[in-house]
Amino acid sequence: MNNKQSLKQRITVAFFLLTFVLCGSFAVVIYFIIHELESKLFYDHLQQDAEWIIKAHQQGIPLELPSGITFYQTNKDEQKQLPDYLKNLSESHTEVILKDSAYHVIVQNQENLKYYLVQDQSQFEQIELILARGIILAFIIALAISLWLGTATARHVIKPVIRLANQVKRLENAPSQEQLNTDSFSDDEVGQLATTFKNHTQRLHQFIQRERLFTGDVSHELRTPLMIISGSCELLLNQAQLEPKTAQRLARIQRATQEMSNLVNTFLKLSREGNHAKLALETFAAQTIINEELRELRKKPKANKLTIELKTEMPLQLHAEPHLFRIAMRNLLQNALHHTQTGHIIVRIQNNAIEIEDSGSGIPLEVQTSIFQRHVQGDEVNVHGQGLGLSIVERICQHHHWSIHFKPVTPHGSHFTLRVI
Repeated sequence: MNNKQSLKQRITVAFFLLTFVLCGSFAVVIYFIIHELESKLFYDHLQQDAEWIIKAHQQGIPLELPSGITFYQTNKDEQKQLPDYLKNLSESHTEVILKDSAYHVIVQNQENLKYYLVQDQSQFEQIELILARGIILAFIIALAISLWLGTATARHVIKPVIRLANQVKRLENAPSQEQLNTDSFSDDEVGQLATTFKNHTQRLHQFIQRERLFTGDVSHELRTPLMIISGSCELLLNQAQLEPKTAQRLARIQRATQEMSNLVNTFLKLSREGNHAKLALETFAAQTIINEELRELRKKPKANKLTIELKTEMPLQLHAEPHLFRIAMRNLLQNALHHTQTGHIIVRIQNNAIEIEDSGSGIPLEVQTSIFQRHVQGDEVNVHGQGLGLSIVERICQHHHWSIHFKPVTPHGSHFTLRVI
């Protein structure tokens, strides 16, 4: 279970619990010591006095009892002259607590006589009560001080941690060249953590800068050959003596080149700007692009052995980047074709989702939870790709705030659902 308490609260609670345990143990020890002292100082001393007084009384020696001590002698069967609090006492020594007074009593039986030696301890009981109240009050004050001290200490201890957290948080929207200011931290654990953060952000910024330079170079280097191919196709298509089949092939090359150029621009934009990329969104019918991709899929030799169907349960209009949607559909369809030797591939268009189901070999159970990760492949026997297709699909879905889900088909096969709402 996750601990939702803040660091400040945990330090304060730790102070409080430490004080509670220490002061509570100290109070118990003091109470135990007082109880033992009472036993030693009163009962043992009173027991000695009782033996001496009873012996002197039996010998007829007149005695002058100390102040606060009373002596009673009575028959075992006759206790009318005794105070009420002494009647029916059978213990050898006991403590009697009344409303306004307290006594220590020693009871001894000898032959047919019963002797009582009573010592008034009301003053000691008052002192003991005051001491107990003082201990309780001191315990409460110690707990209150622990809360105050714990809060103050926690505020002081976590102050550099809060400062570090605020600096790290500001870096989220700060320019890439801004770094953590580690000079304001002392050379302790927080200072070491700040230095580690600084070194990590420096490496991260260097990596981002290299990635941006790389994408810029790639953008330049790819555009040039694509423009050459497209221009050459256009020149060849303008020749009148071209055969129809040749012209058709050149037109196909030109379309593929234009599509590749659009895809390069889109992917470079995604790579350069991340999740904040401003895509060229358009409103289009999903069925149009899916039909085009299915038409290209049926041209592959392997597709001749399969039944490929498109079922439109309800027209679906999308407001998205058409080229990215085409890539997502192409990867899902090629994935289905790759894993299906015989059987069918069915595409269903619904009002808020697109489903692609195949009767292929399916995806092993051990990789089903990670199938959308990079370089993870469902077919380890017949590997043709790099395990990037489904990862690209998921990335495209993230940029459009869509979702992609997989579930196995019984007895074998795969079912992917791209949900656009």
